[in-house]
Amino acid sequence: MKEIFDYLKNKGATVVIVSNGKSREIDHDVLVIWRALKPLPFKVLKKLSNIIRKRDEVVVIGDQIFTDILFGKLIGAYTIKVEPLDTGKEFFTTKILRFLEKLFKLH
Repeated sequence: MKEIFDYLKNKGATVVIVSNGKSREIDHDVLVIWRALKPLPFKVLKKLSNIIRKRDEVVVIGDQIFTDILFGKLIGAYTIKVEPLDTGKEFFTTKILRFLEKLFKLH
């Protein structure tokens, strides 16, 4: 992950991790917004108001339709849906949302 982040930053991109999870230490030198309340865009847009100039130049990469991808669509960003890295330690609500994604074949 560090190599990908470094590559993006060397190309002039700003990398931000936006998580609904609680604050914890990570091994990456990037800005992190914890407890972001996705898919609601308000907290993230407020914190990134000095960074985001053109929303059509923002890419949101995420593994959940009802949080990450919906958040990206709400802010007018390009979205990329990826497979989750690890589903073993997910919250109950996340498991419900993943079930709904499968039910509606949104994966």
